[in-house]
Amino acid sequence: MLPSKNHFSHWPLLASLLEQGVFCYLDLYFARKMLPSGPENQALLLAILFSISRQGHIALHLENISLQKQLRAIGLIDISHERIFSALETLPDILIDRNTQDMHKLICLDKNYLYLQKYRAQENQILSSLLNLLENKKSLYEAPKQLNRVNLEQKQAVLLALTHSFSLIIGGPGTGKTFTAAQIILQACAQKDSRILLTAPTGKAVAQLENSLQKILPSLSWQSGTLHAILNKAQKQNIPLLADIILIDESSMVDASLFAKLLPLIRTDSHVILIGDPNQLPPVESGSIFADLVEIAPFLQIPLTKLKKVLRSDSAAILQFSQAICRSDTKKATQLLQEQKIQWIDLSDGLSYEKIWDLCQKKIPPYSFSSLPDPQQLIPYIDCFRLLSCMRQGPLGVDVLNQFLLKKTFENTPLYNLWVFPILIQRNSPDQELYNGDSGILVRQKTTSILDKQLKSADYALFYNRQDKQEYRKIDALALPAFEAGYCLSVHKSQGSECDEIVIVLPTGSSVFGREVLYTAVTRARKEVCLITSMQTLTETLNHSSYKVSGLKSRVKAMK
Repeated sequence: MLPSKNHFSHWPLLASLLEQGVFCYLDLYFARKMLPSGPENQALLLAILFSISRQGHIALHLENISLQKQLRAIGLIDISHERIFSALETLPDILIDRNTQDMHKLICLDKNYLYLQKYRAQENQILSSLLNLLENKKSLYEAPKQLNRVNLEQKQAVLLALTHSFSLIIGGPGTGKTFTAAQIILQACAQKDSRILLTAPTGKAVAQLENSLQKILPSLSWQSGTLHAILNKAQKQNIPLLADIILIDESSMVDASLFAKLLPLIRTDSHVILIGDPNQLPPVESGSIFADLVEIAPFLQIPLTKLKKVLRSDSAAILQFSQAICRSDTKKATQLLQEQKIQWIDLSDGLSYEKIWDLCQKKIPPYSFSSLPDPQQLIPYIDCFRLLSCMRQGPLGVDVLNQFLLKKTFENTPLYNLWVFPILIQRNSPDQELYNGDSGILVRQKTTSILDKQLKSADYALFYNRQDKQEYRKIDALALPAFEAGYCLSVHKSQGSECDEIVIVLPTGSSVFGREVLYTAVTRARKEVCLITSMQTLTETLNHSSYKVSGLKSRVKAMK
């Protein structure tokens, strides 16, 4: 059981910060466990370290400007650099390893980076395994003499992937990352029988990658699975990953723990290709390792190709807006909004739920039918429109917006009519080819209460056929894995998906997720974006990054 706030009365500053919500009980409990009656400055440092670790940072960067950024991000604006260093210098030796070769104690100091031991161990494993893989200068493949149907950027990516053991391919949506991956596989298999392994952090991402590749390479075969499944199998069998080509998609979503488990299991004669967009949201868990790898690539001579040319016919305004977000270019972003090249609804004027209903009701699936609807009429709505929110909770969060739209469609559907609404799968069901994050359309009979969750045998859901989006799959509602209403998605959940039109709700407080959350949301749209926010929130969001600090870049740069 956690202690009450009275347990921290001997640390009045920390007790006050707990009351203000700057720290949570776990932060102070950690400090109290380590220092039952220690000085408050030392307890403050421990609480800060635990707090930033909970938020996904690998380390506390002690360099003054970086330190102040990390402190401000958790709500500490009056804690001086000197106060932190004074606490660090007096921290009992029983708690901290100041020798970078040791990792026997709970806290580790390496130059200007302070770690919890767990995260220091992960970073060490990532760096040592990466250096080991990069030592292999031999290649299983030769540079292909001829490459057709690829542009210069894609050609470079294919050549580097086939002639190096470790390479990176980065680019935004529509730049042809998956097509480039297909060309790598095609050229590898043309030279020799190759064992291909496709993987990604989520089942949805793996399925999307496989389906895209099957359309381009219908005659080739490969192994596939989520990173968790593949690593669990390899660790249980105590063998490395048996593959010549390992393609890892959506690499920006891979956290430090997964990287630390993955890299040691890769054989030095394998070719590893990490594919992703470093400007997207970092993983929910610890680290921004893919972004780190992109930055240290020149120092370790890791081949990196940036696919810059957008190949699909995206809206020019969406492209300009996403580029402005990446550059933190508030002036350009504001100009696009004020000129309504990106539709903007100013949240500072207030926003009624009825306004959201007016905005959405013509874009969501038809929701009331007196007889069975034509599936071909409903199925296109799966990827036509999506409402995205940066928040899960709160008056403009995912849960409230979903409940509001469910209530509106329920109230406007006559009793015993068929009530239709979008759903989002919450749990993987590989046998049904359904994965966490998949979207569908539920068709069920309306009953007397919206609270009636009991599905009937005649109720069903519609999903795209993964192999052919011109076709659909119909699944009995009673057979579905766990699902939720899918009118509104969190931006985190939307990663890897695309829609024609996106409405983004960026309420006050969204800036904690940084410009990455807005970039990720905007780049889900193929044709139109509507942004609901205040200019103040937009500016704060563009000026903040959700990058999760590690010592990886500093350590690599110090090696050169």
